[in-house]
Order: sequence, then C-alpha cells, then structure tokens
Amino acid sequence: MSGSQRARFLDMDTLRDRFDRVFSDLMNTGSAADERANMPIDVHEEEQSVIVKASMPGIKPDDISVEVRNGVLTIRGTSTEQRDEAHGTWQVVERHVGHVARSITLPATVDESTGQAQYDDGVLTITFNKTLEKPGKMIEVQRGESGGVGQP
Repeated sequence: MSGSQRARFLDMDTLRDRFDRVFSDLMNTGSAADERANMPIDVHEEEQSVIVKASMPGIKPDDISVEVRNGVLTIRGTSTEQRDEAHGTWQVVERHVGHVARSITLPATVDESTGQAQYDDGVLTITFNKTLEKPGKMIEVQRGESGGVGQP
C-alpha cells in the first residue's frame, strides 16, 4: 500500500471517529463503559472514612461539581479546548472534550456534611467520615382498638 493510500485510510478513520463522537453526543447513547473510561474512579473504605478518587485530567477545579445525596455521590466536570483547525491536519483526536458525569453509591453510610474535595494534578479526591447512623427509620405497628383481625 502506498503512503498516499495509507494516509487516506487514516483520514477516513479519523473522520469516522469524529462522526461517531458527534452522533453519540447527539443521541446521548454513551454506555456505562464510556462513562467509566471518561472518568475512572477508585473507592477506598477505611475504618473511619470513605475516600473516592476520580481521574479528571484537563478539567479545571472551577469546572467541577460534587454532590452527595442519600448515599449517592455525583461528580460532574466540563473540559474545553481550543483547536486551531486552520493550520495543519489533525492525525489523531482521542482526548475527551466536553461534559463528563459519574454517579456511584457509596459503600458505607457517611456523614454527608463532612465531605471534603481536593483537586491535584488531574485527580479529584473526596473524603467522607463514616457514621454509625443508618438512614431510614423503623415504624412500630400499633394494635388497633378492636384488638385483632376481623373482630368488630
């Protein structure tokens, strides 16, 4: 295969990747595997805390939001990039630019008010203190006035 034929195939692969990305974004058909690939996380449980680390390279701290509600942690981020399309030819475009989001259920009951987030070198670290309080409430069933089932 000549060099020019090979270059055409590379151009077609790049074009196909761009179309796939555009249609995926438009149809919002991203799979859970895509979500994990865009924001891989580690969850570590210690005796007194739960620590979540999320890889978010290229995203500025001001463009990250962290929310925890009912034991579900949601992390969102937006990255932007300016590409100079007027000069040169892009050979490979793989870095994600746009919006990423990831929600996970925390492995233990945590005190949501103790959450702290720190961003350093593309890694977001979120730490929660565990709590002994279990969510929810038991409701005692009271016996009615009749005292039993089917009695008037």
